[in-house]
Amino acid sequence: MPEIILNCAVALPMHQVWQKLTALDEFAANLSDIERLVILESGNDWAVSEWTVKLEDSRLWWVERDVYFPAANRIEFTQIDGDLKQFQGHWQLSATDNGQSLLRLSLAFDIGMPMLADMLHPIADRAIRDFFGSFITSLAV
Repeated sequence: MPEIILNCAVALPMHQVWQKLTALDEFAANLSDIERLVILESGNDWAVSEWTVKLEDSRLWWVERDVYFPAANRIEFTQIDGDLKQFQGHWQLSATDNGQSLLRLSLAFDIGMPMLADMLHPIADRAIRDFFGSFITSLAV
């Protein structure tokens, strides 16, 4: 199963990045690649959200469950329904010495077509990296 790891410095204090990551429906309204993001359910330390995003010339749809671990500055997510066979990972947030933030995204996915995986996984990998790279960059805005 392909894994993607992205690390990015964000020119905001950790608490502001955490706030954006845990209120994605508000933050994501400004991102053109996100066609739809709706919080379906939520509690104190979890949320279930439905996503539709543009990835190059296609759309990807999924429903994910996020679990928040504020003491560890970590959010874990797992697809519970959607276009991919598997999509899961986590966000890890840490502070820098200058009061800014480091954000690490680690995710794994499987498109669910073993016979086409060698051809499609690299394409999906690039599209997912591009989407989340733009997503992380936009956190500082």
